[in-house]
Amino acid sequence: MEDVKLIEWLEFSNQLTDIFPRLKVLDDGRVYEVKELIGKINALKFYIYPQDHNPPHFHVKSKNGDIDVSFRLDNGLYVKGNIKNKADLKRIEYFYEQRRTIMIVKWNDFKK
Repeated sequence: MEDVKLIEWLEFSNQLTDIFPRLKVLDDGRVYEVKELIGKINALKFYIYPQDHNPPHFHVKSKNGDIDVSFRLDNGLYVKGNIKNKADLKRIEYFYEQRRTIMIVKWNDFKK
């Protein structure tokens, strides 16, 4: 009976990761989102998700949740999300200018 439950769990976890490719299911059943922290500026965190869709882009999130936005890697243009503060936008632009090449390399490494 335990073997049947294990097989059912494995099938379910495979279906889950097929539907949500950013999720990772551990053997003990814990589920977490896979993302690569690229850097931080103040309360802003910059991420790339290994299984994310094209076009290549990066995500920026703030600790308090006010900022959850994404930008293209090739040109730094806004893709979608919420950002209200021009100072935070300037920080993101600065980060992009300084780390663009590193982020593109990381994105391409994930796609190998």
